[in-house]
Amino acid sequence: MYARVTRIRGDLARVGAASAWFQEELLQELEHMDGFMDAMLLVDHDHGETLALTFWDSMDSLRATEERARELRAEAATRNGGSVTHVERFELVVQASSLREPH
Repeated sequence: MYARVTRIRGDLARVGAASAWFQEELLQELEHMDGFMDAMLLVDHDHGETLALTFWDSMDSLRATEERARELRAEAATRNGGSVTHVERFELVVQASSLREPH
């Protein structure tokens, strides 16, 4: 699995609205992209920073979404009243979670 990690520094007053957009609109679009597996949004309420993590089944799938991801990052930064400060890509090599859904 591969991850794209986007860091946005924004306006503290707009973090809530930007988070709602991520959950209500962006996730729906991501779910229709080939190779999409998961997404998470982390918020630092003290500094107005967000980390958006998207997970992909392969590096090819991640790369295939780069153009649209650039557009979505720009929209996210606008909604957050800030700017994208970092975008990185990683391979997920270890995963452990107790946040599993019941079967």
